[in-house]
Amino acid sequence: MNTPSKKQTNTKKRAREPVSARWKAMTDEQKRDCVVDAVLSVIAKYGVEGTTTARIAAATGVSEPTIYRIFRSRDEMLVAASDRVWKQRRDELEAFESSDAMDHLRKLSEHHTVGIQKTRVVRFITELAVAPRTEGLREHIRDLQLQEVQHLFDIVEEGKAQGCIRQDVDSEDTAWRIMTVHWLEAMARLHGLEDKVMTGFSTRIVQDILRRIDTKPAADDLYAAGGRTSASVGADLDPYEQETYSDAEVPHEAAVTTS
Repeated sequence: MNTPSKKQTNTKKRAREPVSARWKAMTDEQKRDCVVDAVLSVIAKYGVEGTTTARIAAATGVSEPTIYRIFRSRDEMLVAASDRVWKQRRDELEAFESSDAMDHLRKLSEHHTVGIQKTRVVRFITELAVAPRTEGLREHIRDLQLQEVQHLFDIVEEGKAQGCIRQDVDSEDTAWRIMTVHWLEAMARLHGLEDKVMTGFSTRIVQDILRRIDTKPAADDLYAAGGRTSASVGADLDPYEQETYSDAEVPHEAAVTTS
């Protein structure tokens, strides 16, 4: 009969080590991360309504009273989870260098179109946003969305200061237009319509938005990726807009629709 070595005995001993002991060795930040990981895991399996504190505690490996020492309520845990996935998505979107604000907006939209087809963030944010109003999550998600619009607004304002975005552009309007395209792509991902929306359609909408605000629009270059030229752009507009739409003078106030 083989006698276990000292190393094997120590390994088994660590494996049997009470979770509470490992928990106590963690910093408060590590404990928060551990609970948030558990929350996201439970949401993925049961949805927000099925994400009970009992299941969160079980996924964390500690008792319910223990997780309440880190978060005061279940709502706080869900809010922390929404902040985690939102920050993760923001970090993914901003993982690039840009030469100016226009380049920043182009790359941001490109990263969104590509990244939204791979990330699970859309599902988590949607689950959290449609949770019962008593959770307070809808308001929190709303605030996160407004922060994103403000971020886009700031980029446009920076572009005006740099001289790459026209001074007469409505910065808030532009921010909301870009955000609307991001929502369109998110819903396409959620409903399995990527092949209909993200194979050129959403990209052309963004290109049109950016073309209208650029101080030096290069129409043919911008539309080349979509297989179009500046001469064909007017065909997409309503009849009453076609008369005034030209390469020489692009009406930045014309509405951009997503349907």
